[in-house]
Amino acid sequence: MSTKFCPKCGNQLKEGAKFCPKCGAQIAQNAQANTASNNGQAQAATNENVEKAKQMSSSYFTWFLDTIKAPSKAVKAENKYFGLVSFIISAVISVLMSVTFFGKLYDVANNPSSPDFKGIANYINGAIIVQLERLGNAYSKTDILNTISSTAGKVDLLVFLMVVAFVLAGFIGKQIISKSENKKVDFFQYMNKLAAFTNISNILLLVSLIALFVQGAYAVGFIFIVLIITWINSFNGLTYSIVSGNENSKFDKLHVAGLAILAVYVVLYVLFKVLV
Repeated sequence: MSTKFCPKCGNQLKEGAKFCPKCGAQIAQNAQANTASNNGQAQAATNENVEKAKQMSSSYFTWFLDTIKAPSKAVKAENKYFGLVSFIISAVISVLMSVTFFGKLYDVANNPSSPDFKGIANYINGAIIVQLERLGNAYSKTDILNTISSTAGKVDLLVFLMVVAFVLAGFIGKQIISKSENKKVDFFQYMNKLAAFTNISNILLLVSLIALFVQGAYAVGFIFIVLIITWINSFNGLTYSIVSGNENSKFDKLHVAGLAILAVYVVLYVLFKVLV
């Protein structure tokens, strides 16, 4: 049992005392009031944070839909982090696609009804995946499962780094053009602008994910076409985010945009070689 003291005069109190016998201070009531006050403040802060989250979500989806309807207008975002949210969503959907694909592939490889497992190459219908040749020629179930598992992790990381490289290449390109005019480019504001031009790609990625989840690797032909459209739309947005504005730049904007796109391909090639 802990010894209690009066918070006002320091006099030692008996257990359960509501008043200090020396100075008459109310002990229990003060403690209860402080507790109630603290609880009330905590609840108010929680409610305020929830309300802010709701408002931000509502504002984001309004902005997102506006950019889908008219991406070339570069709808202004109310929050500087809307672009970051869009690219996080893009990375998450892409990783989910990878996880879903390799998960279904793993299930097929683990199917006892396929003793030689060469059918995996036919199952994926000619899709381009990492170490496809090994998957097609492996006879051991363990070899195939290990290959799928190791490849899945590398592809997940590659997809995430691909999104990062895409954003950074565009930002650096925009910086080069703006610097020639002695202008500064805010990274998050640029992400908002780039996301406004490329949010349609998130819709296309979501369509691919749903098709993959429903049809599995049998939908790889459809998914491949959708991903090509996604890739074209994304690089169109990247180009537009670099060339829009900055009319007095010392550098040709299309040249800078072309170099940015080339940089993305070079980075992806290097990452592919390193990771795979």
